[in-house]
Order: sequence, then structure tokens, then C-alpha cells
Amino acid sequence: MVVQTGSQFPRFPIHSHKDWASTNKTDNTRISAILNGALASRADNNDTINLAVLGGLKDKEALKAFEVVHFMLFDPAHKRTEATVKDKDGKTFKATKGAPQVMLALSTNAV
Repeated sequence: MVVQTGSQFPRFPIHSHKDWASTNKTDNTRISAILNGALASRADNNDTINLAVLGGLKDKEALKAFEVVHFMLFDPAHKRTEATVKDKDGKTFKATKGAPQVMLALSTNAV
């Protein structure tokens, strides 16, 4: 599960970036989840989950619109990876992926 949080960090809703996402709301959510998961992944450590998420990103050019300014590797205590990311407008947000129960606790969209 993937969550993107706003600049004031915990408990902001998942949202998409209209620059690169399609106008179809279902596709928009799917693309947003994959892109945010890719932002919270690194290929250089050859982790199979990271490689699968990065492989699911159809438009690899979409990553170029973002700068990862800090990356927190997965650890068993937090059960997630997290990237602090800056978009092309200078807006900072966090993208994270990890265990479903951890992601739900971070999301305001949780029911």
C-alpha cells in the first residue's frame, strides 16, 4: 500500500498530480499509487519489491519531475520505506510504501 502525505506530513489524503495523470479518475488513482510507490523505491539495492514497483511504472519519465531529497530505507520496526520528495514547483511531500496496517494508520482515507 502506498500513501502520499502533504508538506505538514502525517495524516494527509492520497492525491494525484494532474500534470502526468490521465483525466479518468480510476486511472488517476492507479497511476498516482504506482508513481508514489516508485518514488518510495530504489533500484540500486536490488530489493525485489522495489524492482516490481519500479517495473510497474509505465512512464519512467514521470520520475524526472521529482527530486528525492531524503530516503528512509525499510526497517522492521517501521515496516515501510519513505521518501521526502520535491516536485517541479518546489512543493515538498512524502511518499511511502509498506505494510498495509502501517499505511492505513498514515492515511486520512482509512475507513
